[in-house]
Amino acid sequence: MPDSAFPLAAYALSCAGVCAWFSLVWAYCRQRDNWSLIDAAWAATPALFSLVPLALSSGSPRAWVQFALLALWGGRLALHLHARVGGGREREDARYADMRARWGEDTPKRMFGFFQIQAVTVWVLLLPAFATNSDPSAYPQPHDIAGALIVLAGIAGEAAADASLKKFRADPANRGRICEAGLWAYSRHPNYFFEWLIWIGFATSALGAPAGLIALLAPAMMYGLLRHGSGVPLSEERAARLKGDAWRDYAARVNTFFPGPRRKRRDP
Repeated sequence: MPDSAFPLAAYALSCAGVCAWFSLVWAYCRQRDNWSLIDAAWAATPALFSLVPLALSSGSPRAWVQFALLALWGGRLALHLHARVGGGREREDARYADMRARWGEDTPKRMFGFFQIQAVTVWVLLLPAFATNSDPSAYPQPHDIAGALIVLAGIAGEAAADASLKKFRADPANRGRICEAGLWAYSRHPNYFFEWLIWIGFATSALGAPAGLIALLAPAMMYGLLRHGSGVPLSEERAARLKGDAWRDYAARVNTFFPGPRRKRRDP
């Protein structure tokens, strides 16, 4: 049975390890001249460092389920992102190209700081894993089951949204058009919504631990980043700039973040 106390020392060492790991990722991205490779590395990192609480728990069933869910989420997302932007600078994501344009010669130095900020976000995402694995109760409890089901629903929804968008973009007839296929007909950012839902699930799994409430910082942070930080605002600014009235018409009919009923087409 795991120790019911939150393993603060192991968590602190893991956070230091995440910073060191992201420094290596920065060096690799600089060598490949493609800064967007950080996105795939970021997705894989929580599962990688959740091996620490797994080891501390002596391989308890709760710890193995937590690790498996993190690996499923991170592995799928990392492969999806790497397939999209893996390679050299010619495949770099537009967000990072915009950063290059703004930062000029300071790009490598400022990217290092940006990568370390990404490391800090992983610190927060590791909280559910460390908290969950300090839960001394017998497994499974209702919060374990509910958390796992929410995570799986989130992964399925995010995968469905990514697949619809990939299929839409693969058709040359859709070049320059806005995807309204599948979940994109009910939310302008269904991938972000389901990403947030995943972390609600991980936090739910941690609620039986003495320090379980600290895990709620993970979905709170993800909502802030996705809805009000580097997710929705940057994506919508770029879409409005590139697609103009077509985007504004889409935005008038489809919810921003939470999936919901479509509104009537805006009058010309």
